[in-house]
Amino acid sequence: MDLIFFDDTGFCLNAYVPYAWQEHRELCEVKSKKSRRLNVLGFLNRKNELEPYLFECQINSEVVISCIDDFCSTLKKKTVLGMDNASTHTSNAVKNKQEEWAKKGLKIFDLPTYSPDSATLGAQPC
Repeated sequence: MDLIFFDDTGFCLNAYVPYAWQEHRELCEVKSKKSRRLNVLGFLNRKNELEPYLFECQINSEVVISCIDDFCSTLKKKTVLGMDNASTHTSNAVKNKQEEWAKKGLKIFDLPTYSPDSATLGAQPC
């Protein structure tokens, strides 16, 4: 049986942090540039092998379902997929697909609300 962790994130050049450290009474400017957002959805196994899916569209449950459907088609053995509680991961649409995925050998495991020790994808040291 395989254990895989799933998560998603996005990248762009827009500065989201509206502040920076500066010397007292000195102006500090954080320059940013408008850019498209690149979203990455990834499946990470215990050997740190990542299967990424890249999108420039907004990530919603339909995109998550599409990625999991595609991932299911590559399964060689029964697999447990750990996911956090993001709304795109816990929607009714995703829950309605779980029985179909289970028949293909994929069982969804919802990680506890706060579980930094279990969220392997977000806890890798650099």
